Amino acid sequence: MKYIRLFFLSIFIYEKKELKKKYDLIVYFIKNIDLIEYIKFIFDRNSFNPIKIDEFREYIKSVKKKNLFYLDKTEKKYSNKKIFVETFINHPAYTLSNIIVAKYLQKLKGGQIIGIIRKNDVKSEVLFRAYGVKNIIYFDGPNFILRIYYLIKASIINYKLADFKKSTNFKYNKIDVGLTSYDTYIRYLRKPTINEIDTNFIIFFSQSLYATDFFQKKLFFKEKRKTYLIQSETQFYPLNILFQVCLKNGSEAFSRSGLEEFTVRHYNNWRQRYSYRGSFSQKLFNLIFSKFKKKSLLYFKKLYQKKIDNKLFGVDEVIVGVSKSKKIFISKSDYIKKEKLNSKPIVIFFLSHLLDGNFNYGYRENFKDIYSSTKFLIDIISKDDQINWIIKKHPIHDFFKAKFDFSNRIKKLINQKKNIKVFDERYDASSLLNIADLAFTVSGTVAVEYPSFGINTIFFEKSYYSNLNFLNIQKPKNITTKFIQKNIKQKLHKDYIEKCRSYLFIKDILAKSRSRLIPSYIVSRYLNEKNFWRNSKKLLENYDQRNDNFYRMFKNQLKFKMRHTINTDLIKNKNFMFLDYDD
Repeated sequence: MKYIRLFFLSIFIYEKKELKKKYDLIVYFIKNIDLIEYIKFIFDRNSFNPIKIDEFREYIKSVKKKNLFYLDKTEKKYSNKKIFVETFINHPAYTLSNIIVAKYLQKLKGGQIIGIIRKNDVKSEVLFRAYGVKNIIYFDGPNFILRIYYLIKASIINYKLADFKKSTNFKYNKIDVGLTSYDTYIRYLRKPTINEIDTNFIIFFSQSLYATDFFQKKLFFKEKRKTYLIQSETQFYPLNILFQVCLKNGSEAFSRSGLEEFTVRHYNNWRQRYSYRGSFSQKLFNLIFSKFKKKSLLYFKKLYQKKIDNKLFGVDEVIVGVSKSKKIFISKSDYIKKEKLNSKPIVIFFLSHLLDGNFNYGYRENFKDIYSSTKFLIDIISKDDQINWIIKKHPIHDFFKAKFDFSNRIKKLINQKKNIKVFDERYDASSLLNIADLAFTVSGTVAVEYPSFGINTIFFEKSYYSNLNFLNIQKPKNITTKFIQKNIKQKLHKDYIEKCRSYLFIKDILAKSRSRLIPSYIVSRYLNEKNFWRNSKKLLENYDQRNDNFYRMFKNQLKFKMRHTINTDLIKNKNFMFLDYDD
């Protein structure tokens, strides 16, 4: 009876969401689409541009006029290759970056580009067509009949499994639809954890089933042609399903990480589907640390001093350009005095963002989600009186809030215990480099950054750096009061500090190549789109491929068979054939 009730309730909620989606689409069209031009666009989708934004219209005219990526007859002969490029994220830089990477790949490898866009995403279609993409696959959610069909299917599967853990582990045609459904649930409902199946989980589960069938059918895998996928984001429905389906069918994927300076991760087999795009290989690290250590340490020092001087240390790129508050540096002695702390050691617990990065690295090692991991350490903190605990909120905590978190519990702990504090966000995060005696994180960048400044840091879940052999995940059962006290007293070895610094050199410098076609931008919805397209047009008109650092590095990446695009100008190395796709 429970699943019958969930099924009928899910129909009601699903249809309510569909109505909201249709309403939002109508509002968007009224605000952004010229009706007369749209009618013309329906009949000739390559010639007309119904978007009202003047700066976008001017940019599209410049793209067609400049015709940067003209393919001669030699390049056109590779028609047996297909390059899929998606644009499911509603941000202009996301779409532009993806199509530019696709055009570079086409120029270097040949093949036909096929766009994958959401149905009614007129702006992305206009941009793709301006760059010569003639074949478009329109992804739309299922119609009413298919919605009912996949809801029934999802309900029956979950009824038979009868267990939430089994549901999240469920695979459909080898695709991890259960895990994707849970990840999507957390993100879009802003609920960081659930313990049992509910209507929304059934809906996301049904959508993941549908997307698996849709992409498997539509992406021409039966033609046995060489295929590539250009896709930046690999989390959540439908992107994670697209990513898995392509890798499962033998496609190679290229996933961008970064803004106007970025790297592209090259995936070439199914085993890599849960190797995060920002996770660099042990082989690359060994090369840098053995042959270019001195250079890497010098670059690290310059970059991180600049971050500290500009008060950007510990600031998430999502809020760069959005947060205007001026941070104040505070010394350790002043902080202890202000917070009335005793002479006990100070341990910082850096909270993770509960809604993002739950399954970037696949199934979690110790806990089912970030919420559960965080609860584990807060439970330890609540019972510990031997240490001064400082809880540091995640930088984007206030910009993208979960519907529930640990705020109320932390407030109670602060009222009950004098040794527990929350770090005041008015203070510059770099102050913590002087305050901390030890740091904890679930799986954050802190585990590499703080040791690079000599501060021992504990992490206890898989992360983008946990594939490296010098960084070890701690087992939760080992994290006791005695363990914490021991690690506070532990002085980090110089070799370990330098390894962390070298890795940050790779992440923040070596793997950053500037594209001369993408202007500086912020990743949030506060982006000024008119300025973005105006600046894109200026770059386009002054573009010279010889000065495009990213294009040269991407070309080297393909030539040397490298997992990531790296700035090989910084490490001139002979006989550089690399082959580091797998960890």
